Amino acid sequence: MTDEKIREGNIQLVNFGKLDEIEIKKIETLLSTRIKKLRQFTLLKLNLRMHKHATQFIHEIEGELHVEKIKRIGAIASDKNLYKALDGVMHRLTSELEHLRKDKHKK
Repeated sequence: MTDEKIREGNIQLVNFGKLDEIEIKKIETLLSTRIKKLRQFTLLKLNLRMHKHATQFIHEIEGELHVEKIKRIGAIASDKNLYKALDGVMHRLTSELEHLRKDKHKK
């Protein structure tokens, strides 16, 4: 894949075009599991940055979740393992969204 942006519905993957098709399929599977927990959102944008550190790459993923019209939640995670970094950022976004929804119901 040579595209720098991969879009599917309200999901935008930036700089994931560098990855193999097999890696993209694994990412889609991981995302489909996590997205079920998010329920309603306007846009999920994930930006991948890979930094070479000695002989390995560090994968840094910056996530941005747009909920409703004015709410924006951000999270960053990095790891040597791409899938751990992705899972970490999705976990943080999900936690923040749950916290935001709990606060909204208290008011």
